[in-house]
Amino acid sequence: MEQLASHEQQCLNCQQPLQGEYCHHCGQHHRVYIRSIFAVLGDLMGELGHWDSRFYRTLRGLFLRPGFLALEFMRGRHASYVPPLRL
Repeated sequence: MEQLASHEQQCLNCQQPLQGEYCHHCGQHHRVYIRSIFAVLGDLMGELGHWDSRFYRTLRGLFLRPGFLALEFMRGRHASYVPPLRL
């Protein structure tokens, strides 16, 4: 049990002693990533619901007006749409 307590006080990346929430040596955030499935699903729904209008505008152009997005990008109108590789 004592080893577990000392392990929690060290950075998992560089094994330096922690002095707070972030490692002062490498900068890694010390947090536990083990979460319940409900928390993961809640985060997923939050991400889907918080996409801005650019995403929906891009999908509409992609499926309903083929070639339209390519023309818009060639004309330099990038800000209104999600970049292709990011999509």
